[in-house]
Amino acid sequence: MLDHLKTTGNIIRIVKPIINIDHDVVGEALVGTGYGIARTLSNEELSNDAFAKFSHALILAHYVETVDSGEVPNINMIAIWQSMEYHIGGVRQQYDIHGNLIGYVLLCNTQGR
Repeated sequence: MLDHLKTTGNIIRIVKPIINIDHDVVGEALVGTGYGIARTLSNEELSNDAFAKFSHALILAHYVETVDSGEVPNINMIAIWQSMEYHIGGVRQQYDIHGNLIGYVLLCNTQGR
């Protein structure tokens, strides 16, 4: 399922900002990678107060965490897709009809990289 997303143009990297004691971002650590696409939120979604603070949704499938991270996508991490940063503000797990985790929907705001 969602195997059609596995192309080099659809790679999504999930990174975690590294913050020093002064709360400055001094680097980033790769948390994991997967495949997916980004889309803007629809007018119906934007009219819902729960979604109003986000501009995009990313569909992330085939996620593989890095060996040393042991983490999944989470709030305050950054998803990088096609040279664009998407700051993650919400994460929803997606399951298939058998109850197996197949990916994530990441609610995000953008910033150029």
